Amino acid sequence: MSLATITLLGVITALVIGIRSIRENRLSKMTKYKIELLEKLSNWLINVQTCMTEDYIPDDYVSISAAKTNPKSGELVWINLHRRRNYIVKVVEEGKLNGIAIAMILDNEISEAVKSVMNTLQTYCEIFFKYSKILESPLHGDELDKICEDFEKEHLTNLKSLNEAVAQLIGKIFNTRISLFDCYFSGSDPFKNFRK
Repeated sequence: MSLATITLLGVITALVIGIRSIRENRLSKMTKYKIELLEKLSNWLINVQTCMTEDYIPDDYVSISAAKTNPKSGELVWINLHRRRNYIVKVVEEGKLNGIAIAMILDNEISEAVKSVMNTLQTYCEIFFKYSKILESPLHGDELDKICEDFEKEHLTNLKSLNEAVAQLIGKIFNTRISLFDCYFSGSDPFKNFRK
């Protein structure tokens, strides 16, 4: 073999290795970016799950059943609903600002699951708006009991829907994480599912 042929083979080999290295570096950065987006979405989902429980309520929170026995029961129930509503509104706004945009970047399945969670959260928020508005006027006895019972029914029904939507989104995030590991080890494009 001539020196020119050996040099040409060396240049071609270096070029192939360089191009492959650049491609792997690019795919690694894209995978890392997608993992960061999944983390942000997961953090928002933690806030959604928190608003589904009463763990975030301050120590002076009074449950609806305990509030009924208090002379200012309507006012206490209103304060509790108002506090919970404010937290839910904050989570909905966070979802509008970040959750939907992130989901659209990730893939279509996650985007649809986030929209489902957002719609259910919006309904959840409307229930709190509705009942805190009703409770702004003074109510007593049986009237308050009926409103509290109606609230609990609507609240529990919507909570079940929200739990289902959240579970679906968790499943989609988990599947996306698995596909990211596959992309990382196979060297394929982590955004290939989104482009279909």
